Amino acid sequence: MTYEQLTFLHRCRDHDILPKSLRFKPTLPNETGRLLARKYGFRVLSAVISDVHHRLCKFEATISDLRARCVSALPENVFENILQRINATAMDARKKKRAELQVKLQSLLRPLNENHRSTRVVNLSKRILTSAEISLLTKGTTFSHTDAAPTNFLASLESVLLTSAVPEDMRADIRSCATSLIRQKKHHQVLPIDEEKGLISLKTDDSIVIVSADKGGATVIMEKTDYINKANQSFNDKEA
Repeated sequence: MTYEQLTFLHRCRDHDILPKSLRFKPTLPNETGRLLARKYGFRVLSAVISDVHHRLCKFEATISDLRARCVSALPENVFENILQRINATAMDARKKKRAELQVKLQSLLRPLNENHRSTRVVNLSKRILTSAEISLLTKGTTFSHTDAAPTNFLASLESVLLTSAVPEDMRADIRSCATSLIRQKKHHQVLPIDEEKGLISLKTDDSIVIVSADKGGATVIMEKTDYINKANQSFNDKEA
């Protein structure tokens, strides 16, 4: 680790973003699971920053000791020449690393809508979609709009931990982090009210079917009759 990398980690924490290497996959595919993974990521980030500070202090002590040995063993002019070359090489390496990490940071700071485009919505039905319904459908058909109950979440998390290769000390840390997060978390609306109403309206509309496209990942809204006819046609083609 270098001072440039330490500065990068500090800037990530200041901007409330995680380096990709510390973005843990949620153990459960819901909001609480994502919050837990993110919170654990920041705990690891703080631990890494503390460890880097400690390592750099040790390196400084080692370099100071080696410098004192060189001063006592080498003629002054020879030592000055060597020191200048070392400083020039180190400065060049720092500039390159600084530029590289700046590009990396800018990539992490890009808005989510640039990195993760919303799912495309294709309406083939006669229904006229409201803006709230379109916003809801752009989240995709796999979007989880409800959170698990705390007891169910903890039970599922424990099941995942027991069958994983995660070390026991890390399991204990994850359990502690999950329990703390659930205690702190206040009940909140996962969806905006207008999208919640749109969800209910779409679910109760028996004239349409909402599916994911086979290619491209778009969310498609079809008339139920067209969907059934297409399914029957596909079934007949396979039997022919």
